[in-house]
Parts: sequence; C-alpha cells; structure tokens
Amino acid sequence: MGFRNWITKVLDKNEIFKISKEFDIPLLSAAILLSRGVSDKDEIKKFICSDIDYSCQKNWYGIKQCAEAVKSLINENKKICIYGDYDADGVTATALMYEYLKSVGAEVIYYIPERDRDGYGLNNNAIDYLCREGVEAIITVDNGISALREIDYANSLGIKVIVTDHHKIPSELPNAEAIIDPNIPFEGKVSDLNFAGVGVAFELIKALESGNSDFDFEKYLDLVAVGTIGDSVELRGLTRNIVKKGISLVENSARPGIRALIKASNLQGRKLDAVDIAFCMVPKINACGRMNSAETAIKILTCNDKEEVDLLCENIMEFNNLRKEIEERIFSEATKFLLDNPENLYHKVIIAVGDNWHSGVIGIVASRITEKYCKPCVLISKGGDLAIGSCRSVPGFSVYKLVESCSEFLDRFGGHHMAAGFNLKSHNIEYFRKSMIQNSESMIVPPVDLTVDLCVNPSKITPKIFGALDILKPFGHGNPEPVFGIMGAKFVSVREISGGKHIKLCFEKDGFVFEALYFNKTKNDFLYYPSEILDLAVKFSPNTYKGELSVTIIVVDVRISGYNFENAINQKEIYEKIKLGRHLNSDELKFTNISRDDIVKVYKYLKVAPTVNFRADIISERVFKNSENIAKTYIIIDILQELDLIKFIKNAEEYKISINKVTQKVSLRDSEIYKFITSKKGDKEIEKDQ
Repeated sequence: MGFRNWITKVLDKNEIFKISKEFDIPLLSAAILLSRGVSDKDEIKKFICSDIDYSCQKNWYGIKQCAEAVKSLINENKKICIYGDYDADGVTATALMYEYLKSVGAEVIYYIPERDRDGYGLNNNAIDYLCREGVEAIITVDNGISALREIDYANSLGIKVIVTDHHKIPSELPNAEAIIDPNIPFEGKVSDLNFAGVGVAFELIKALESGNSDFDFEKYLDLVAVGTIGDSVELRGLTRNIVKKGISLVENSARPGIRALIKASNLQGRKLDAVDIAFCMVPKINACGRMNSAETAIKILTCNDKEEVDLLCENIMEFNNLRKEIEERIFSEATKFLLDNPENLYHKVIIAVGDNWHSGVIGIVASRITEKYCKPCVLISKGGDLAIGSCRSVPGFSVYKLVESCSEFLDRFGGHHMAAGFNLKSHNIEYFRKSMIQNSESMIVPPVDLTVDLCVNPSKITPKIFGALDILKPFGHGNPEPVFGIMGAKFVSVREISGGKHIKLCFEKDGFVFEALYFNKTKNDFLYYPSEILDLAVKFSPNTYKGELSVTIIVVDVRISGYNFENAINQKEIYEKIKLGRHLNSDELKFTNISRDDIVKVYKYLKVAPTVNFRADIISERVFKNSENIAKTYIIIDILQELDLIKFIKNAEEYKISINKVTQKVSLRDSEIYKFITSKKGDKEIEKDQ
C-alpha cells in the first residue's frame, strides 16, 4: 500500500454539544456531521430527514416534453425499445423502465449493448437490428446524451429517440425527440440534484405519474438504490433519502431475483447497508456485463418465476467466479510487468501493457493498482493490431484531461475525472505511453488522503456507537463510512487468525487493553514492534455472540504516533526523481546528503532486525529518529543491494529484505549510486557558489 496522508480533524466541542442538543441526536453523530462540514441548520435538517418528495422535477430541462412524448408512444401503441447499458446502473435503469412500461400496457422490449461487440451507448448496427425488429421508438437510459450521429441515423430510419441520461453534456445536444439530463441548464441554472442513470429514469416515471396519488412509487426504489450505489453517485439530498429507503426495500424485496442475489451473497437474515450492496451484490450484476451477458442481469431482476431465477442466479455466480479468475490473472500479469519494468512505478502515472487482457476486467485491475500504489493507473491491452485501455485516478487528478491531452494517438476515448477508457492501434501504444508520461509531468498528482473524522478513547467505545452511526447512514460515495482515530496506543502483541489470512492485534492505552482486527494481513506484514507507540485509523463493526452485541475494531491504517506522512510522500517523490535521472533543486538535494556512517547505521539495523519486512519511512524513524531521512533511506537500501550486501523484493512501499553472506571487504567506491549521489552533492556546492 502506498502512503496515505492522514487528515485529522480538530472540532469545536461547544459546537458539537450545540448541534446535538438542537437536533436531539447523539454527540457522536453531531461530531461527524461537523467533521464533514455539515454545520448549517438547513443542511443538518436535510441530512437527518429521510422524507422523499415524489413530485415531478419541474425545474429540469425537457422533463415535461419527455413525459408527453412517452405518453404519446404508449397511446399510439408504438413499439418501444429501452436501450440501456451493461453496468449495474444501466441494467437497473433498463429493468425499471421496462417494468413500468409493461405495467401501463406499452409494447416494449429492451436492448443492452455487449461490451466487446457494441461498445458503450447507441451504435448504428444495433439501431439497424432494432429497425428490423419493428422498433418505432428508442428510450435510452444511462446513455445517449453524446450519441449525436447515432440519433441522427435513427431519425433517418424513422425511429424516434428519447434520451434519459446523467452524464456530462456535450457542446451540442443530440437531435432527439426529447431529452432529460440534470446537467442541462434550465432557465440558466443546473440542477443541484445528483442522480445515477436509474435515478433519472425514476424521475421520468414520477413525471409520467404526476398527479396520480394512488401510484406506488416505492416498488421501484430497490432498483433505484442498487443502481445508484453501483454507480458511486454522491449520497446527498434526495438521492440519499431514496437510497436509504431503497436499501430497506432491498432487504424485503418482492423481486425473486434480488432475493436470490441476497442469498448468493450470504446476506440473508441481516440488516443491509450500502456497503453490502456495493461490495456483495453489485459486482455480481456487473459481472454479467463484463462477461458480455448483461441480459442475464436484466432477466433476473424482472423475472417472477423462482425456478428460472435460480438458474439465472447460478449463471450469474459462474460469470462472477470467471470474472474473479480473469481479474487475478490480469492483476498478476500487470504486477509482474511493473516489477520487471520498475521505472513505470516512478512516474506520476503508472502504465502497464499486456496481451489480450479482458476488456471487461482491466478497469477493476486498474482500480486495484491505483489503490495499491496511491497513483493513477493506465492499463493497455494489445489484441493484434488493435488495443484498448482503461484508466483509474486518485481524487484531485483528472485522468480524463490527461487522456484527452494525448488523444492524437487514439481512435476513441471517453470518461470523467476519475476514470477513462480508450481505443487505439497497437503501433501507437509507445507514442501514447511517452506522451502520457511527458504530459503528466506538468500536472499535479495530489497525495491520497485518509480523513480521520474523530479521535476516540478506546475505553469509551460501546455498542451505543451503532445507534449514532445509523443516523448518518447510508454510507457511500460523498458520505463515506466514518474513520476514527485511536492515538498513542502501545502495541502489545499480534497473532494470526483464520488460517493466517488476517491478524488480531492487542494494544494498551492509559491502562485499558483492547484488540483490533487487521484484515488481509499476516504477522510478517505488520511492521511494528511490541511497545512501540502507534496511531490507529479504525472503523467499528457490530458483532453479536450469544445474543450480546459488542464492538469489533477494524484497522484501516497504522502509523508511528504523530508521524508525518506528508513528509514521507514528499521525500518519496525526491527519490523517484533520482530514479528517473531528473534534476533536483537545492532544497531537494539536502535530503540526499548521505554519509558512510548513515549507510553503516542502516546496514547494522537490517542485520539485527527481528523481521524481514520493512518500509523506508519506518527504517528512517528507527535509525535516524526522525522523518527527515526517508529519501536517504530509499537510496541507502538501493546502495546496499548494489554492493550485494542485501537482496530485496519491493512490493509497493514494503521491502522483503534478506542479508547476504559477505566474504570480502566492500568499498563504497564500487557503488555507482553512491558516486552519482555524491556528484549531485558537488552540484549543490556549485549552485551555492553561483
């Protein structure tokens, strides 16, 4: 895992008490609201209020025209096709509109493009197929706003197109019969509501049923919740309330397909939250689209026959298992590529290239690499003369703008700040790669922050905390699950659990002993020593045993108490500039002033250390007793390997180091790295003289 910059909030206690008293909510709830900048009375009311307004969004561009156009199609018995997308948002939006139109007597079918055959959105081949099927009108969901040429083509065939979308609008709108997209200004204003594609489709249904007080809008909220969570839309305002209500309806859904997915995800019989849906249910729905069978997901959401649903669920589980296998293979191959070509890790953007990586899976792998290294990642898959790419970013860096700046080498591209995709010819890969590296150098890639909402005393943690957290749910994008800080805890011991898959840690603070779980870590992965004073970033999970509720502390991250990760991040950048042979300024050079004594200190520490796993920042703290020598520590480790004193394998920020047997005297004069660094020191003196 790359370094994450801890942001610890300092809160006004008087303001916490004031909010708690005025809104009759627990102090913990008030503190987290304040931590997240929700302090205005109206904002707090909106946040804790769960009411849903089922009236039509009258201030949206085109919503009245869309409703009228759809009503005309129904009244005239036109054959309608719902044209969706292959992700969870597009699938649930398609199921929603299809089910609604069927219920009002429309002649309706649906079409989901296949990722490999059709690509994203409307395409002329699909339009030709629908024309042959006698389709007279297309309603897009979760796509269409950028399909100018395709909609013109549909018009030329006499097919009317109604667009419902939530994506960024192009400079020119398509020539559709009617359009809804909340990003289109209406009377000079853009809606401040945030919706997924399924949310926009739901708003159309609200407009169609405007004035019908008997209409049951709630029966669609389970679909809206799943699609919205799946699309990582910010959970605020009306969207948050719809998702909150929708989650409760997912738990007791009347849809056999959703019940089957809950069972397949081992979630039956428990109170669900957005995290359960995001990490257990949504990946199974998405797996269908990734494996070019999104129609299977549509069928399971709209089918009422239990036997057929069970068969569909088996198919979905097979798709998901296949997706996992492919994902692990690509991740392994991409990781090997980066280890074999480590210079790719030193650039601001990580780029890896492979052969025939699955187009539906490389985006997930790019996300994993971004999370591992805390840097934007681009994966490119070659397939003969053609190649595809998928990008993922970190907050504050627009990977779309970077891709756009290199678009001269691309056949097609699209996306947004945090993710992008593209197609290109294989012979352009190297030109594109070099262009990305060069253009990224002038861009700022901010560090990945870890926000600690509130620091707590472990002796005060009780199950009452869950009542306070429930008020703030659902958690998701824009309203993440709170992270708490336990600062200055003495590390006591570690033991492996679940067959070595996870570890349980024991700590002591102010005489109070407590335990915490650290998932997907082994004893060797935990780099700290007993009696060291540490800061913990944690989450809280409920645990019921023999009818008694308790709190399980889950570790998110650990640091030596008070450690400045921002400094570590800055010095890592200096080291990366050295590895790339870049010029260092005088301020940067002072962090690379290495003496023979420094190298000896690090070597002696490594020889007697009780572990084989290390991290440069922790070595620096233990050897030099500060965080000012991290760049120096990176370089010293490289020098020691170059001199054959040690051997290491580096995995993100962690080193696995073994000490080599030395049979003869070793001289620093034999180190090219040391000579290079000392020559840079000479450059520094020259700069001073000038």
